[in-house]
Amino acid sequence: MNIKKLILISAFVLSLLFSSVFVVSADGYTISNATDIQKHIVGISALSQAKQNEYDFDNDGELTINDATYLQKLLVESNEIKYPTRLALNTESINLGESEVYNLTVDSDSPDFPFIFASDNPKIAVVDNSGTVLAISSGTATITCSSSNGLTASCEVTVGKMAQSVTLNKTSLNLGIGETYDLNSTVPSGTVAYYRAYSSNNAEVASVTESGGIITAKGIGTATVTCTLANGVTARCEVTVGAMAQSVTLNKTSLTLGISETFDLTSTVPSGTVAYYRAYSTNDSSVASVTESGGLITAKTAGTATITCTLANGVKTTCTVTVKKLATSLTLNKSSLTIKVGQTFDFNSSVPSGTAAYYRSYSTSNSAIVSVTESGGLVTARKQGTATITCTLLNGVKATCKITVSGSVVKCLDVSEWQSSINFEKVKADGYDYVIIRAGYGKETYQKDARFEENYKKAKAAGLKVGAYWYAYATSKAEALEEAEACLYCIKGKEFDMPVYYDVEEWSQAELSKTALTSLIDAFCSTLESNGYQAGIYATNGMYWNIDKDKLKKNYSTWLAQIDGDFSDITDDLHQYTWTQKVDGISTDVDCNYIYNLNIIK
Repeated sequence: MNIKKLILISAFVLSLLFSSVFVVSADGYTISNATDIQKHIVGISALSQAKQNEYDFDNDGELTINDATYLQKLLVESNEIKYPTRLALNTESINLGESEVYNLTVDSDSPDFPFIFASDNPKIAVVDNSGTVLAISSGTATITCSSSNGLTASCEVTVGKMAQSVTLNKTSLNLGIGETYDLNSTVPSGTVAYYRAYSSNNAEVASVTESGGIITAKGIGTATVTCTLANGVTARCEVTVGAMAQSVTLNKTSLTLGISETFDLTSTVPSGTVAYYRAYSTNDSSVASVTESGGLITAKTAGTATITCTLANGVKTTCTVTVKKLATSLTLNKSSLTIKVGQTFDFNSSVPSGTAAYYRSYSTSNSAIVSVTESGGLVTARKQGTATITCTLLNGVKATCKITVSGSVVKCLDVSEWQSSINFEKVKADGYDYVIIRAGYGKETYQKDARFEENYKKAKAAGLKVGAYWYAYATSKAEALEEAEACLYCIKGKEFDMPVYYDVEEWSQAELSKTALTSLIDAFCSTLESNGYQAGIYATNGMYWNIDKDKLKKNYSTWLAQIDGDFSDITDDLHQYTWTQKVDGISTDVDCNYIYNLNIIK
């Protein structure tokens, strides 16, 4: 449809909105006759030839603005209307999306006067003589309203691409009865949508103002509030209304902070009730300020302040905040510590009397050796070695503790079909949380361990962390690759918390060169790693003498079997220290290991 045709059609439809004031003049003319002339001039409507001849007051053969002005003057002189002395529009600028409509209104001391509206760029926006603007295409146009006595007012209309989507600031919302919420909407960058109408499908539960999006919770239940653009595009917010809370609880009823420290107050209401609006205030902002909507407290100066949280229905609760000088020194309950893998230690810290430091952040120099909770100072030893724990105050003051991790308290069983049926519930109750299950041996898939599936399923069900191992016979890289494929076939679909280990302990393998044995182990392990599994090597201390262990440890976990000798210098992830452990739930002796590196556990 071309622009001219669109203008005419739009003008025809919008002309229905025109108001007419019928005041009979001495000559039989009214204001509506002057309006008819103006409509004809701007192409909104057409007059018959007889009417054109009648209204051609200056007898120049055509209707022009001069004829409309002549008639207006005639009506003024006959005291039917008066010239306006003031003229303004309800807005000086407006942004519209293509095809949107906006009604300009006139503010004048002569509202019945037939003002003339015109657009300086009808390809962008057109206007009828009632002030109804229609956005046509992207760009800017100036709409001018004028009177025959020379008064003018204008509005700049910017037209952009009409939005094809709209987003609300909430897609779901919980309110208590009586609460309100201001729903806001946005459209994609580069698009426009002036008209955004809000509606509710259940006003008895949640009503909403059509133009503003102010939701009011009315009754218990759910309602959908919809925002609709002029082109029919919508966005929705699901509103759930519950009983309004009659009490509120803060996460702190009293709190001591050092100057400049902050604390985030949070609040809860009883189960089955709702309170969206929770306003925080302070009785002394010079001591402790608080953000109204968030509850973030900031300590300002030494003293005491009361923070109040208030619900929409006036229900309140308070927290007393004491502010002291921020501490300039700090002491930990340990300056050095030795613990074993798997053990924990809870750090405590103290500051000098008369000072305060709520914020105490703990960090570790090596999280692989020792982890620590940032806010609580709870240390867990993960691997043998040394690390430094640091506690830091908000002002940068620090205290440290050197931790040495030596030994382990974390036990892990390894089992196979030789242990017969295992009750893993009893195993876990006996204090064992880790188990490595034999998946099979050799290069044939039928060499899968007879109880692998059963052991895997039961161990997982009992909540144990599970790994696996594959017994090796390979004496060449090619055979190792065949064993890797057999292993992958047997463990397919299984999820392991620990590595899958290649069990290398045959005499025929010990007779290989160090290079050959290392190469075949690497072939097996790399194949498993490339298929998404953690891989590792199991061997006795004697076998490791014939393996380039340092090279393999760069990529894989190592598991040492050694039941006698000095264990103080263990550097492997696991150590099998006995073959004769007695465990509840297992009828036979069973191998038992210490885990020296918890980082191998997922």
